[in-house]
Amino acid sequence: MWLAGITSEATMTSILTNHSAMSALQTLRSVGSTLTDMQEQVSSGLRVKNAADNAAYWSISTSMKSDAKALSAVSDAIGTTNAILDTTYAGLDAIHQELDTIKSLMVTAASMPTPDISYFYNAYDNWREMDPAYAQSEQAKVALDVDQHMQQIRSILRGSSFAGTNLLYMGDNSPVEARNVTNTFVTGYANGRALTVDLPLTDTLLVNDSYMDAATFSNSDPGNGGLLDPSMSLTVEGSDGITHSTGIAMFTNWSITWQGAETEPLASSNDMIRKVEFYTQKYGADRQDAWNQVIQQWDERLGKITALMGKIGSIQQDMQRTDTSVMQQRTSIDEGVSRLIDADMEEASAKLAAQQTQQQLAVQSLQIANQAPQNIMQLFQ
Repeated sequence: MWLAGITSEATMTSILTNHSAMSALQTLRSVGSTLTDMQEQVSSGLRVKNAADNAAYWSISTSMKSDAKALSAVSDAIGTTNAILDTTYAGLDAIHQELDTIKSLMVTAASMPTPDISYFYNAYDNWREMDPAYAQSEQAKVALDVDQHMQQIRSILRGSSFAGTNLLYMGDNSPVEARNVTNTFVTGYANGRALTVDLPLTDTLLVNDSYMDAATFSNSDPGNGGLLDPSMSLTVEGSDGITHSTGIAMFTNWSITWQGAETEPLASSNDMIRKVEFYTQKYGADRQDAWNQVIQQWDERLGKITALMGKIGSIQQDMQRTDTSVMQQRTSIDEGVSRLIDADMEEASAKLAAQQTQQQLAVQSLQIANQAPQNIMQLFQ
């Protein structure tokens, strides 16, 4: 009975099956699998690389990564919007300086002696030709200086464009009306959709050449001409008590063909000063009153530019805050994803070293188990 008990509790030795080696091999395979996982974590930096590693974490992190990509696209769109707004504001600032300089020149022209005029133009005369007497006046010299600043304003208007978007100027023969143009800018991302803001072009437009193009649009819509509508409502009261409209243009005159297919923009800053002097003399009107009207309207336009600069600046601040918020959201998402799926490199490195040691021990155990059959051979010697 005692021997039977020992026999039943002892491990059976077989020449067909090495149970110890099989157990050691199973341990080696388990250690090897874990070691492979740890090596992959160390090399990739991820503890959850695919759904098989951790389905819940992988699903959450995948959704968060998708949101991060959307926010990245929103951030790029905001960057483009900021560039457009920066370009617009810089153009407004430069134009404001030019208009302010022109105002000073007009005050100078108004303070000069009344210039000589050889003859009075009528509706059929060629206003492009300069009156010889007026051409010798000090006002004519000031007008040439004004003209340079006006041309500079036109250059600024045309150059205030970024990525094909110009919020200040619409060229002649445009295929669309300004009042039908709305610029849409991306301002954020929430609940799976991009947030946008609409900015009608008529809110920022300064000069619309197509507005005066009879071949394309009617010029009867005041809101379609831009904040610097070229017409000026200067009226003078003649010595006969009759009020006369001068029709002074601020930026351009337009020569339209009979077919209405072509327009020719002409710089008119020279006309602006010349017509004030012309109409006051022609009708015997108060010259100072006429100049006061022109300068007052110029101040109104300067006020419009200042107000628009404030509006653009306010939008810029909003966009900067939005951009900062988007960047913070992206950072939060990146940190959240990292906590879910990134490997702790210190921990992974320590575990890797431990697994390598366990692998070495498992190999040694297998070697010892494989030596057991040699002991059986000794029984038959």
